[in-house]
Amino acid sequence: MNNNYNRFLRNAHIFARLVEQVLERGYLREANGAKLTFDQINLLKFLCRPGPNNIGDVARFLNASYAAASKAVTRLEKKGVLRSKISKRDRRAQELMVTPRGHALIRNYEETKSSRLAALFGSDNPDTLAQGLEKAVAVLIRERSVAGNPCLGCGAYYADECVVRLHNQTCPCQR
Repeated sequence: MNNNYNRFLRNAHIFARLVEQVLERGYLREANGAKLTFDQINLLKFLCRPGPNNIGDVARFLNASYAAASKAVTRLEKKGVLRSKISKRDRRAQELMVTPRGHALIRNYEETKSSRLAALFGSDNPDTLAQGLEKAVAVLIRERSVAGNPCLGCGAYYADECVVRLHNQTCPCQR
């Protein structure tokens, strides 16, 4: 294999791990201790989107079975960050809502992350790095078919200008 490809893969792997361990999980620990895991905070952020949410939405977002999604919801309910109620439209379904405590934990995490990133970047413009990453993502999206259509977890950073949608791709967590 070409050394440039190995260099790209090595650095991409290291970058992905650093983002996960330092920028996401580390900042989350700092913001809320061990109250929520990174996956739980992402699920709460996903459930903050407008519109009714249900366990089927959670299952699609987690790329998991209905039973696994139901267990994830129960864990969040026990932590007091999510509540459910019987849907008025369909009495067989439950509507999920993030509680004020859940919103406060999300807000604290986002504020911690913003202040730490601002200090980390200093006077450097993160937009330049973001543009480079978007180019790399665009290249990798073309190879996404190798893995099927896995959820890319964009619900954690859901935005209308999502690079996945810009390349006419879909993701299970999109409505």
